This record gives sequence, structure tokens and C-alpha cells, in this order.
Amino acid sequence: MNGFVPITVAAQRAGYSYSMVQKMVKRGILAPRDFYGRALVRLQDVLDYRQQQSALGPAKHTPHRYRAETETTEEAADGAN
Repeated sequence: MNGFVPITVAAQRAGYSYSMVQKMVKRGILAPRDFYGRALVRLQDVLDYRQQQSALGPAKHTPHRYRAETETTEEAADGAN
């Protein structure tokens, strides 16, 4: 269980609320591990997610961002063929 901490600890260290980290687990953004009935998450995954969101800046709120990212990767793949 190296690197895994309870949701409360991960939330405090990353500056998120407990409910935010819990929602990330429910949405599949973070992979939890159960330990005696408690959900544990990898602290480094939470910190990496926070850093990724900070790097995106205001673009993280763009609703079509994911569609644009997949279109550019598909175009690049088509150009390579």
C-alpha cells in the first residue's frame, strides 16, 4: 500500500475538499484501493492531477477541449499513413 493515503489526507495535501477527491474517484479519474472498508488513493496521482489542471488554466473549462484533442491526434495519425 505504498503511496496510498486516505481521501482526507490526499485532499488536505492537494488543497482540495474531501468531496472533490471523492468525486474524482467516482468519475474514474483516480483509482481507489479499499483497505478495511476505507477508500485509499495514491497521493502522487492527486498531486499530478492538480498540476495538470493548473497547467491547463482557463482551458480546463472549455467544453469541446476533449473533442479538439482527439481530432488533432486523429489528423496526425491520418497524416502519418
